[in-house]
Amino acid sequence: MDGVIVDSEPSHFEAFRQTFQPLGIRLTDEQYQLFFAGKTDEQGFVDFLAHIERPLGIKTLQAIKRHNYQKLVETTVEPYPTTVMTISQLAIKHPLALVTSSPESQVSAILDRFGLQEHFSVLVTAESVINGKPDPESYLLAAEMLGRPAADCIAVEDAPSGISAAKRAGMYCVALTTTHSADRLGQADRVVEKLSAELFARL
Repeated sequence: MDGVIVDSEPSHFEAFRQTFQPLGIRLTDEQYQLFFAGKTDEQGFVDFLAHIERPLGIKTLQAIKRHNYQKLVETTVEPYPTTVMTISQLAIKHPLALVTSSPESQVSAILDRFGLQEHFSVLVTAESVINGKPDPESYLLAAEMLGRPAADCIAVEDAPSGISAAKRAGMYCVALTTTHSADRLGQADRVVEKLSAELFARL
């Protein structure tokens, strides 16, 4: 969802920044990309706090970050127009699954806001799995819920951790350069700037 359907990474970064600021911790964009982008909030906190050697309460930080993001989502998050159009077109002929590291509350808020709930027959969120991306669990679960072999599925990702999860699940992966430059997405089978139904018809 984030970085593929909606341009939400700046809002996530701001929500994390607001969470850490009262604690005297300055989160840089580079640190956000390294420790948080493409991961569950929990895993991001675990990795970042270990890096800065600050044993803080992760559950409390998650709740604060979620609150900060919910305030931002209604005004700062916008969809990628070509992606929304592509989803609408693909959903006519193909079953679609949304596989995201975001919590269900954020997923529902965004899908409802842009009228996309009806296009996805399967939703896999942060609460659906034990191990988040880059572990393949979320993509394997999505394939199982779709009733399709993973090898018959195409994943769309924007971050290295998501690409790794898709490839480890045995899926073909298309990567978008919305969040990272193409040189960081080399593990994907195809790297593109934007999506279209015609792209998938040729795969």
